Amino acid sequence: MKPHLGLLLLGILLIALGGFLYYRELKGLEASFIITGNQTTSIPWEESPGKVETYNHTYLIEAAFRLKNDRDVSVSDIVYVLIPKNMTYQTSWLISIEPEPLVLEVDENGNTYAKIRMEMGPNEIRWINATFKVTMQSYRHSFNPDAALWPTLDMAKKYTKSTVVWTTENETLINLAKKIAGDEENPLKIAKRIAEWIVDNLVYTVNPNRSRGASHCIAYREGDFYVYGDCTEVADAYITLARILGIPARAAFGMMLEEPEEYYWLNESSRGEGEELLTHWGGHIWPQVYIEPWGWIDVEMLEGLVARVGDYSWRHIVFGLEEKNFVEEEGAHFCVSMYLELEHMEFKFTPVEG
Repeated sequence: MKPHLGLLLLGILLIALGGFLYYRELKGLEASFIITGNQTTSIPWEESPGKVETYNHTYLIEAAFRLKNDRDVSVSDIVYVLIPKNMTYQTSWLISIEPEPLVLEVDENGNTYAKIRMEMGPNEIRWINATFKVTMQSYRHSFNPDAALWPTLDMAKKYTKSTVVWTTENETLINLAKKIAGDEENPLKIAKRIAEWIVDNLVYTVNPNRSRGASHCIAYREGDFYVYGDCTEVADAYITLARILGIPARAAFGMMLEEPEEYYWLNESSRGEGEELLTHWGGHIWPQVYIEPWGWIDVEMLEGLVARVGDYSWRHIVFGLEEKNFVEEEGAHFCVSMYLELEHMEFKFTPVEG
C-alpha cells in the first residue's frame, strides 16, 4: 500500500502544532522562587506559593542519662536512647554513645533509637553518655494563601483520623472547630485561625494534673471554651481541631532553647514541679500541619504567646514525631527502659560551626 502524501504532510503539521502549543503552555506558567540559604529553586505553580527564607544553626548536644537498678537482684535490660531526627529542616549526626549500642532501631513513628543492653547489679547506678551534632534551619514563610491546597485523600486518611489523645469524633470539639473556622475555606487561613484562637484562650499551667488529650485540656467556663495546660495540651488541642477540619496534623517534640548555649536537666523529683520546672528544663512539643504546596509546616504558640505558622525559630531541636503512639510526658521519649529507673537526664547545647 502506498502512503498518501497529503495525509503524511497533515500529520507532520499537527505534530508540530502540538509541540508549539505545549511549549507555549509551559512558558505561560508562573514560576515561584523558594530561597534556601544561597540557593534559589524555581517551581511552576498556577499560583505562586511565595518564598521561604532559611538560616542554618548548628549545635553540639551532650546528653547524659543516669539509670539505677533499685532491686536487690541483678537485672539485664534493654535501654532505648532517642537520637535527634533527620527531616526537611534538620540534619543530625550521632557522634558517640557509651555504652556502645547493639543497633539503631526505628519505631512506629519513624523515630530512631540507639538500643543498648545494660547489665546491672543490685542497687547499681550507671550512666549512658551520648553526643550528637545537629544542624537545624530556622525558616520564615512569606505565604501566598491563594496557593494553598487541601490534602490528597491518602494524606487525609492518615493524618486526620481520631486517636487516643486527638479525639476528632468528640461532638463538642467538632462544634468548636467549626465555630473557629467560621466561613473560611482556605486551609492555610484556617490553620492560622486555630493558632490564634488557642493563644487568645489559653490558661497556661505547667504540668496540669490531668490525663493527656484534647477532651481533657479543652474546657468550658463562663460561656466560652479555653485550653488549660502547657505545651503538651496546646499541641493536643491544636492537632485535634486541625484534624477535625480536615487539615493533616501531627506533633513534633524535642527541646526549645532559651539561649543558644544552654544546659537543661530533669529528674524524678522535679517532674511534679510547676513554674520552677521552666528554670532548668526545656522539653517541648508543638504541632505541624501539612498544607500543599509547602508540605509540613511548624506551628508555635508559646514563643512569646504569638501564633506562628511557618515562622520557625532557632530555638527548636526536633528529637522525634508523634503520629501513631503517645506518652503522657514529652520527657519520657528521650530514654526508655523496662526495668531500670531513669533517675536523671541532662542536655548541654553548644553552638558550633556547621
